[in-house]
Amino acid sequence: MEFTAELIALIAGAVISLIFSYFPVLRVKFAALTQEAKSGIMIGLNVAVVVAICLLDFFEAFDFGLTFDKSGIVQITMVFFAALIANQSTYMISPQPGDVKSAKDDRDYWNPG
Repeated sequence: MEFTAELIALIAGAVISLIFSYFPVLRVKFAALTQEAKSGIMIGLNVAVVVAICLLDFFEAFDFGLTFDKSGIVQITMVFFAALIANQSTYMISPQPGDVKSAKDDRDYWNPG
């Protein structure tokens, strides 16, 4: 198996989602946030993953075959979308523990609409 930038991004996106779904204290605090805040956090973390992949390739710690020209920007964008897709897909299929449901109910009760 070859570890490409896309594969690393897919794995990282899924792991980020799993951490926010299952890490005990973090999952409750995260569930209590608004949807906009949660989206912003996930997008920011996935951007950080892609930046880290780019830096690792740029400084030749790993060779993911990224280029930093016009076609490389398209590939880097695809890496970002791979991370987002894995992140959101993992979130959608992950079961919600009871404390997460309670935190969401509390959030919705105090912030209707």
